[in-house]
Amino acid sequence: MLVALIGAVSSGYLISEANGQPSRPTVFTFLNLPTSARLNALGGVAPAVSRGEIHLSAWHPALIADAPGGLLGLSVVNYASDIRAGQAITLRESPKTRGKFLYSAGFINYGSLERTDPAGNSLGQFSANEVVIQTGWGTRFAKQFTAGVSVKYIGSFLDSYSSGGLALDMGASWQDTSGRSQCAIQFRNFGTTLWTYSPLSTRGRLPLDVQLSYSNRLEHMPLRWGIVMHQLHNWKLRYTDPLDTWYNPQLLFADETESPKKGTPFIDEAFRHFVLQSELLLSKNLQFQFSYNHQRRKELTLPTRSGSSGFAWGFALHTKRFRLDYSRAAMTLSGTTHQFSVSSTMKSKS
Repeated sequence: MLVALIGAVSSGYLISEANGQPSRPTVFTFLNLPTSARLNALGGVAPAVSRGEIHLSAWHPALIADAPGGLLGLSVVNYASDIRAGQAITLRESPKTRGKFLYSAGFINYGSLERTDPAGNSLGQFSANEVVIQTGWGTRFAKQFTAGVSVKYIGSFLDSYSSGGLALDMGASWQDTSGRSQCAIQFRNFGTTLWTYSPLSTRGRLPLDVQLSYSNRLEHMPLRWGIVMHQLHNWKLRYTDPLDTWYNPQLLFADETESPKKGTPFIDEAFRHFVLQSELLLSKNLQFQFSYNHQRRKELTLPTRSGSSGFAWGFALHTKRFRLDYSRAAMTLSGTTHQFSVSSTMKSKS
């Protein structure tokens, strides 16, 4: 029960499978959590362009090549209750391999949890943590093309139990000759579970995600807009239960029988795969980000209360050697998530 609860919290939003209840559970779902403020402000998915922002490079390996070397980045976020997460990143140029290497380490801590016996008696407290250690490489192999790959070690530690896994991220991007339009593709979390919490535990699947993104900067306006299509390998993201009268309104007929109200499931299903993004580029030192994630909104709102779930915004302040990002996103109706990220240049040698 505890593992299921932690998995639901760390995933940010639930991902249903094509055939309803999955035959194997999805594990390490905390990998879906936005790891930086800018990423959170853009709906939890990376745009097709990074332009020197190191935190996006850790999410999308095709963007590593565009990030300047010698950067150090830190990101922290406080979720509901005492759940906290953070990430540290550094990026180094490597002339010998004609590319750049990225190294990062992230964690999520669920605070102190109470241990009880079957009767509900308290037996003290224990902690729960999950970590990911990543190394990536990216290069520009032509004037308009970049590519990258990242390898991640994943660990989950719940009291005296632990599980581990390996994941691979791959991506490529293309930019037009004007430099205003860019598209990218990536395969996230392609991997396997190395060991489980116990010999009797089911070996789960990693949260695989295939994404295609496009961004365009308007020629005569300080605005960049973008769209990201995610979960392209899995069409059905909706969870449909005809007996659920709360999320599926019922029609009452004259003979007092009920039937689910007809809706537009195809349109809803299609829009759950899209995240809309925009960035207002006021100057070289100040930008604002806005986004809308339809899947997040549909899964984190109630029929009687919509709130602002699914919408997110943020801003970036930066100088020649320092950058500060902030984002605000309504992850649940109980509160909002505030995330901060900082990055700075440092002297480094390859």
